[in-house]
Amino acid sequence: MKRIWFAALLLTAACSSDDQQANTSKDKLVKAIRTESSTQTKVRTFSGITEPNKEVNLSFRVSGPLSQFNMEEGQAIKRGERLGVIDTRDFKINLQKAEAQFEQAKAEMERTERLKAKNNVSQQQYEYAKATFLNATANLEAAQNALKDTQLNSPFSGYVKSVMTEKGEHINAKQSVLIVQDFSAVKVRCNIPASLAMQQENIEKVSVRFDEFPNKEFEAIIKEIGRDANALNNAYPMILEIENKNNELIGSMSAAVDIKMQSDTKSSIQVPSTAIMGLPLGGAYVWAFNAKDNQLQKVDAKVNQLNNDDWVEVELQSEQWDWIVSAGGCYLHEGQKVRVQEEVRHISMR
Repeated sequence: MKRIWFAALLLTAACSSDDQQANTSKDKLVKAIRTESSTQTKVRTFSGITEPNKEVNLSFRVSGPLSQFNMEEGQAIKRGERLGVIDTRDFKINLQKAEAQFEQAKAEMERTERLKAKNNVSQQQYEYAKATFLNATANLEAAQNALKDTQLNSPFSGYVKSVMTEKGEHINAKQSVLIVQDFSAVKVRCNIPASLAMQQENIEKVSVRFDEFPNKEFEAIIKEIGRDANALNNAYPMILEIENKNNELIGSMSAAVDIKMQSDTKSSIQVPSTAIMGLPLGGAYVWAFNAKDNQLQKVDAKVNQLNNDDWVEVELQSEQWDWIVSAGGCYLHEGQKVRVQEEVRHISMR
């Protein structure tokens, strides 16, 4: 029954081109309704947990007894700070041997080159001297690096999480001795449904709240969204990052992650039935304008619901309009300047 009523409404509201051009005077007085912008932002909240921006297992690249080491859990460290040293005695001896071998091979190479220039040495002898020199050069570089590797330095500023050895112990190469963490930024890990994982481009803003800071909201950026769901809960992992300039956030804090989605691309509003105009080939539109220029625009409208109080719920494009003409649309035309006679009842764009 409502469909029949609406079809009749559009038929009645349809205007001939002659009618539309009948009044072309500027600043025409119209009956219009002011819209109240009440765009409803969709926010979804998920539980999350904090973790350090980086966590690294540190180890020496060489083996030997640990001669300097005084680390404790929770200790603050600086980038480049020396954290431990392996006894350097044997490494210094190896370096001295490598330096002596290098000098000897270098002298022999220079002597062989002089003899070769006078054709007093064979090509085979020359190649042997060259290979010996290159080998001695590589051994010297390796001995120098090994001595440097007796020191373990911090890769970044942060804190010691775990200590796995003590001073005096014999350490093997690549054996973990420390776990250090970087809290210059904090990551927040949470799980989201597929509907959000597939619409990252529609996420407008992500913020994080903590019970420890009830009056503070932390802005976050999305670092990763997994492309495969967790088998346990069929949710997709999302990793956020928060700046932690004041070092107020630590690991394993429970968080509430608020994800604000972009508003729908269309606005649903309620208008009086007299505001709906019918197109000659079907469809509907309304006359709308903004206060900055008071210039009429024809806006396509999709009717969603016919109410019993002569008001109609329609769907417009996302652009927000200040005014909707409520009656007399047959006497208006595109671009026309109007003046407003405001009605009592308002409508909401949502």
